[in-house]
Order: sequence, then C-alpha cells, then structure tokens
Amino acid sequence: MGVTKEKLREELNDVPDEMLSELYNFMKYLKYKTSRKHEGMYTAYASEAVLKREWEKPEEDEAWSNL
Repeated sequence: MGVTKEKLREELNDVPDEMLSELYNFMKYLKYKTSRKHEGMYTAYASEAVLKREWEKPEEDEAWSNL
C-alpha cells in the first residue's frame, strides 16, 4: 500500500490534538535525517558498526600498542 499525501491528510484528521505536536516533531526529524546536508554524518554512523568489528581485533590492538 503506497502512502500518498491524501492518505496522510485523511489520517491527520483522525489524530487527537494532543498528538499533533509529537507528530510534527517526528516529521521534522525525518526531514532532517534525510537532508543532504547531514548525509555524511549518517554514512559515518552506518559504517561505524562495520568498522568496529575490525577495530576490536587483537591484531589491531597490537598494531597500535606502540603509540
């Protein structure tokens, strides 16, 4: 089921007023998260888990132990 702006508008009509601020903040967060301005930061976060496996190898500790 694809979501369209019209479907979002229909759902928005049913959202209680108390939730509107939270919904607005979430929408702003999603826009921020996907903005090109911050793209490099998210790439770094995404690669951290992969690189961590390499950093935690005993041979890495040995290679850097002299510094």
